[in-house]
Amino acid sequence: PLMKPWARRLCGFDLSGGMLSLAEARADYTDLHKAELVSFLNAHPAAFDVVISADTLCYFGRLNEAIQASAVAVRAGGHVIFTVEALDDDATPHQLLPSGRYAHSLAHVSAVAHEAALQVLAIKRVALRAEGGRPVIGWLVTLIKSTGNLR
Repeated sequence: PLMKPWARRLCGFDLSGGMLSLAEARADYTDLHKAELVSFLNAHPAAFDVVISADTLCYFGRLNEAIQASAVAVRAGGHVIFTVEALDDDATPHQLLPSGRYAHSLAHVSAVAHEAALQVLAIKRVALRAEGGRPVIGWLVTLIKSTGNLR
């Protein structure tokens, strides 16, 4: 609902039919698809001005394929914006947490952005949500695909 006023078109996708039903009931999206993230993005090259993954990539260990696919799907000059839970150990790229989500190091986030030929505009340490009355700290990442990229 926060993106709707800023978009001509909002395309959402999920593997879960239940999540898609909830999204459909909210009537915020112009398009909804039952699809896996990486394959959907790779199948839509240069189709989007912005790719946003909020509380999605925490279910991925390695971020390489998801960020590369985002780079494929976003137009030159477009943005890739995502959140992941923060891992403060840069020696470890990612770690599975007891919650079933992954936390990611700043070094891993930066490396996958570089590998996908996306420029880092900002990485901010933020409180993503509260669990058990305590904040869950993560990275809010904003990347841009330069107009010179051939991807």
